[in-house]
Amino acid sequence: MSISIRTQLDRIINIMLTDGVQPLDLAGNIFEDGYNSVKTSRTRDCIITDVFFDEFINNIKRQNVLLRYTHNLQRQLLRVEEVFADRVVVQWDREEIINNLINDVATKLKATSGAVSESFIASLPPYLQDKLNVQLATAA
Repeated sequence: MSISIRTQLDRIINIMLTDGVQPLDLAGNIFEDGYNSVKTSRTRDCIITDVFFDEFINNIKRQNVLLRYTHNLQRQLLRVEEVFADRVVVQWDREEIINNLINDVATKLKATSGAVSESFIASLPPYLQDKLNVQLATAA
């Protein structure tokens, strides 16, 4: 297996094993200058924490910022969004990052022999095997 594939796999595993910043940690920001509000709510399948703060550039207040953190009920950070009056900009998305890394691994695996690819895929956790097999099948 190439170093590049191993590096990408390490990144996938790191993301899957790291829960990310937790709502309690986000709430602690309220003690910092410039933070105005931290609100946490729960839906049926996720926890949403909205963090409101003032953004300054050269000591001049530029704008009020809302960062929205979405966690699943297993406490994993799923997404971070910056919310403006009329739009939402995704800053970080767990699923998107994992999918991009898997796509990259699939592309690199296509360049290896079939036996190496099959052996490598079989060594992965079932969740990653499934995602990688789907990607390899759609690209074939």
